[in-house]
Amino acid sequence: MTSAERLVLYKLRMKKAGFRRVSIWVSSELAEKLVKDRGPGECGGRTSRTGQRKIHSRSKQ
Repeated sequence: MTSAERLVLYKLRMKKAGFRRVSIWVSSELAEKLVKDRGPGECGGRTSRTGQRKIHSRSKQ
């Protein structure tokens, strides 16, 4: 089974269980705090190959 197929099944299971997907914008400070406070086994969203959370920051324009 491909990763894309597993993701489709995962999304279906989550929807069936009553979960909803949300997307939010947070400050860089909050993003860093969430990464720091995340416990073992807790998902932090997109990760790099090393398993470390990627924090994307945009410079102020």
